[in-house]
Amino acid sequence: MICASSHSPCRRHTPCAEFGTRSVPSTILRSQPTLRTTPRRASVLLVVLVVIVLLALGAYTFSETMISEYQAVTMHGRKVESRVLADSGVQYAAAMLQQRFDFAGEGVFDNPSQLQDVLLAESDVARGRGRFSVFAPRGHGGTSQAIRFGLTDESSKLNLNTLAQRVLADQLQEEEARAILLQLPGMTVETADATLDWLDADDLPRQYGAETEYYSRLSPPYAAKNGPLDTLDELLQVRGVTPELLNGKDANRNGLVDPDENDVIYRTAADRAADALELGWRSLLTVHSRESIVRHDGRRKIEVNQPSLEKLFEEVSSEFGDDLANFVVAVREQKQAAATTAEPARAGRIESIYDLIGAAFAEDGDSPAWESPWTTEPGDMRTYLPAVLDALTTQDGLARDGRINVNLAPREVLLGVPGITQSLADTIVAAQQWQSTGAPARGKPDPRSTTAWLLIEGHVDVAKMRQLDRYISARGDVYSGQVIGYFDAGETITRLEAVIDAAYDVPRVVSLTDLTDLGPGITRSQLKQDRDGTTRP
Repeated sequence: MICASSHSPCRRHTPCAEFGTRSVPSTILRSQPTLRTTPRRASVLLVVLVVIVLLALGAYTFSETMISEYQAVTMHGRKVESRVLADSGVQYAAAMLQQRFDFAGEGVFDNPSQLQDVLLAESDVARGRGRFSVFAPRGHGGTSQAIRFGLTDESSKLNLNTLAQRVLADQLQEEEARAILLQLPGMTVETADATLDWLDADDLPRQYGAETEYYSRLSPPYAAKNGPLDTLDELLQVRGVTPELLNGKDANRNGLVDPDENDVIYRTAADRAADALELGWRSLLTVHSRESIVRHDGRRKIEVNQPSLEKLFEEVSSEFGDDLANFVVAVREQKQAAATTAEPARAGRIESIYDLIGAAFAEDGDSPAWESPWTTEPGDMRTYLPAVLDALTTQDGLARDGRINVNLAPREVLLGVPGITQSLADTIVAAQQWQSTGAPARGKPDPRSTTAWLLIEGHVDVAKMRQLDRYISARGDVYSGQVIGYFDAGETITRLEAVIDAAYDVPRVVSLTDLTDLGPGITRSQLKQDRDGTTRP
């Protein structure tokens, strides 16, 4: 075809306006872009992949959150369960104390058959089997590096509240109370007076003490309590008392100095060398100690200072016969006759049962009209004295606070008893008898179940016993121990420190401290170990 405009052949043409077709120059055609259809499937796939990744990440995050929440709930649940196990152990120990007069042999001092690895929650898997154990240091005063499955008699320690009460009642002079506190290792005159000021009822500082005027200048300020302590931890508010003095090396408060606690710095180099404060004051002091006024089998004692002499005669006669009953009534009448008006509240009172031992007095004339049927011959005393001390009391009421158990007290505590010298304290500690189980020798009753053994064995005379009687006993009825709740597998535990007052009809928990943050305080192998060293399955 020949284009009309150029009359030359046209390879490419379109319809010409004039002839129906027109020619388009090839250069123009080559300059036009080639029209293509671009596929979008790749970008859509990328968007889909991003969405899938985001959804997967969200699902993973949600799953991780749910798993974490599940683990947290599970862990919380196991903590709650371990706390229930430990609380059950505390109540179980209290129930044992309520029945302690029915126990023979070990009782609650060291009784692994009743207090070690006790199964409460059965399960087919180890993580589900829940148990508790009740434990305490084996040695008296906490000096032994072993544990026993039992409770500690708080009467083996010095009761700070009773000490303050005796000062208030003029039974002790302030200087005597200070001297008692100075027997504690690391105690200073300033800290002793500050402690007594914290406990007394007034706000007047002693010679070296501190009262609210001093504490109000501290940051933050606070007031002196001027009353009895509820826990020993309150001592940390007293001027001069530090955690190192209170706890010694025993950082985890299990009553032992564990191998990893030997390097704890707590005092001067000289004192560390002497190891005088190894376990701190916590092993020597208490704020809860008392004994119930009952016999070895739980029956009430006969009160020799009761108002009715006729009733006194009947009760003593039924126990020991008319001759002894007549003598006890005669002593009461003689004391009433000799009483002065200076102390009307104590007129005619028998201050100690030891006042009846070897006593003699005359009503008229020089020769004694009355001589005690209870002689001071050691052989005679071994026969009658434990029964007399077990059956009679000078106290009214249900319980007596704060006397020291000479069967268990360590030397530092015995030195705080007025009238006990260093040599006598050493003698008593050397004469304390311990069975292979770690429990003090017991009888129902025998000399060791009362303070009679000190007299019978010749460690003191009757005059000394009359002096010591208001301060010492052979047992107490407030007990402390640590209870751990745990499972056969897993690290979740709860450790509680409980003080149980069993001096009355129904034992009650008077102090409960959670020590879980300080660790179990006892190894799993110890929880399973028998006395002979074998490990339970």
